[in-house]
Amino acid sequence: MQLNDLEWSSFTDIAHQKDYLTHLISSAKATSNSQILDLILLNGNSFSLADKTVVKNLLDCLEAFAVPFAFVWGNDDLQGSYRLADLETALKNCPHAVYANPMDSVTGNSNYEITLRDNGTARYALYAFDSSGYDLSGVPLRYDNAYIRADQVAWLERQASYVGPVPSLGFLSLAPLEFSNAYEGRNYNKMVFEKNGAITTPSGNSTLLSRITRLNFKGLFFGQDHANDFVLDLQGLRVGYGVKSGSEKGFATSPTQSYLLGGESKSVQILGGSLYTLSASGDFSLDHLYLQDDGAYTLVKERYQ
Repeated sequence: MQLNDLEWSSFTDIAHQKDYLTHLISSAKATSNSQILDLILLNGNSFSLADKTVVKNLLDCLEAFAVPFAFVWGNDDLQGSYRLADLETALKNCPHAVYANPMDSVTGNSNYEITLRDNGTARYALYAFDSSGYDLSGVPLRYDNAYIRADQVAWLERQASYVGPVPSLGFLSLAPLEFSNAYEGRNYNKMVFEKNGAITTPSGNSTLLSRITRLNFKGLFFGQDHANDFVLDLQGLRVGYGVKSGSEKGFATSPTQSYLLGGESKSVQILGGSLYTLSASGDFSLDHLYLQDDGAYTLVKERYQ
């Protein structure tokens, strides 16, 4: 399951957000075919203006689910009163965390791969890319969002060669520029879910999308833009947003979807998470779970099809 942009901060109502997250994980388990979750992936901006107490609160909440979880860096994760090394240490001390920061010279705090195996045989690979950070823009006091660099793409190709030609999914916090170009140029087969806001991208072109099409990738997913959860079909490759997880720092309501609560029609909040079900054939199903922050925690589900 992919969670995006939790944005827990020193101003967060921790009790409420824990309750929301607990209901979300329970709903995802109930929705999945196996009634369990194999992995929770925090795909960027889990924290925003947070301190070490907030970090501990979220990690303790995740540990209570007893589900392995991965962490991907986002820009807002860099903006806390903790040192980055403190956050990494806290992650490494979590028994269920599968976070890794290889001792290499590749751009970013952490780029790593998780191999999913069946009886020792690699069946699927999940890649975490670090797209956090800022670049100088050439304008004083203004910075551009960082993009996936050539050495990160080279690392991906080396790692994919080592793992072998297994089907793969990639995760990063910020949409690559190529995604925005595909949307603006209408160079896609179809669009599923909703676009309710602007697409935030870096100014640099990473070539990531063009490279992963040669590596048996099935999808590439990101967050950052709380109002969007749309996914494009780019010649069989699914590329797009996860669902904003939790209400911190704002979210969108759907202009087209509604549900009933106490006999009253309500607009669907674009809040929740993305549930992936991987198949032995190499394909996967994708459900966007919209868990409403309405007091009743009503679940609205939509499948990519």
